[in-house]
Amino acid sequence: MKTVLFDYSNEGVIYVGENIPAANHLKFGMIDADLRILGTASPGYHKISKDQLKDQTKHFQITKSNDIKEMSPDSITNLYLERRRLARLRAPLIERACYSAWATSGRGRISPWDGFENNLENMLKECDVEKQIWSDSLTEYAFINNLKPEHAYREVKLQFDNIHSLKIRIYATLVYLVGKINAITSEDQVAPVNEEITNRFWKDVWI
Repeated sequence: MKTVLFDYSNEGVIYVGENIPAANHLKFGMIDADLRILGTASPGYHKISKDQLKDQTKHFQITKSNDIKEMSPDSITNLYLERRRLARLRAPLIERACYSAWATSGRGRISPWDGFENNLENMLKECDVEKQIWSDSLTEYAFINNLKPEHAYREVKLQFDNIHSLKIRIYATLVYLVGKINAITSEDQVAPVNEEITNRFWKDVWI
């Protein structure tokens, strides 16, 4: 799978990647840009890559059938070139921020399964603490861990709340950083934001 971000005015390709959230975050910072997802069966899948876009003399267009072709010189506009320049500045930072968000979320992973907090939430929803009604799953959890149901409830709720709070903090941090990245217009702005990604995701104990 490849994500292709292109200039809506001339279908000129300005970014190619594999991370859908990163591509969408990059798109939100562009005016008149759109996104296509190419599977291996798409006609243009093998005709475009991130490495090809490193050559600033090469220009590509994506067609409505998701094929890729070289752009004709008369289709190359200043607006397209500016959007491609901005994408080249911002994309590595957005990709790093998205990876950092994913990696940091591993701190809250308490089971072998992704999204296990949904199971915890369902376990809690079926309980009524005031009436001392406990779900079958909570009762089983309590039995296995040699706990009273009310103590098991508090333990599971704490686990759920911690995971939920962590994910909200990570998401909020990602949104904040993406906003700063999408405001970048020059090379000298890259290093400070890159440092802030490191500080926010890897050095800030708050997350």
